[in-house]
Amino acid sequence: MGAGEFSRESLLKDLSSMVASERVFSDTETLKKYAQDTSRAPSRMPDVVVKVTSTAEIQKVVKYANEKSIPVTPRSSAVGFYGAGIPQEGGIIVDMTLMKRIMRVDTRNKWVLIEPGVTYGELQKELAKHGMRALNPLLPHQDKSVITSTLEREPKLTPKHHLDETILTMEMVLPTGDLFRTASCSARVQWRFMPLPLKKCRTRCIPTCATPWARALTGTG
Repeated sequence: MGAGEFSRESLLKDLSSMVASERVFSDTETLKKYAQDTSRAPSRMPDVVVKVTSTAEIQKVVKYANEKSIPVTPRSSAVGFYGAGIPQEGGIIVDMTLMKRIMRVDTRNKWVLIEPGVTYGELQKELAKHGMRALNPLLPHQDKSVITSTLEREPKLTPKHHLDETILTMEMVLPTGDLFRTASCSARVQWRFMPLPLKKCRTRCIPTCATPWARALTGTG
């Protein structure tokens, strides 16, 4: 068990006080599903899965895990080609697939503000309403998180941007549970994107919202 000396029962009780109890899972069937992704990485079981819906919930879980030295693994979609969403030491999986807000589409400057649960299929559908599309990697999986794909540096198909940093600004949750914002996010709190905390390297940083580039359907930029 990756949660140190703490029993799963006490872990479930504590986490259920931070998020709705129906979004806290410890049944074997659910844990097996989260023990693997679409990669060939070896499967490893978490102790608990928590489905979060907001930055505040992530902060609560991360602060708690940091205080108790419980490993935390962030996950934004079930599609992962590198095994990054598989827990190394059990502990808590923070599932952000319910964080699906597309907060802003800026057609003039060609960027969008999204949360980590937004997939390529969902983003393309929204951008099509504005005559735009996302900067895609090669054959993007429609169910993969856009932010995860970008952070994993999957090369973009548009030559102008294939080596660019396509995330413009972000908000992160640090290992302590505090927020850290970059670029425009540091001045405008409504532009959010976040990662997770680390205590003794037991928790990873993760994005919960970001502003990647988009491009016009008929353009090259």
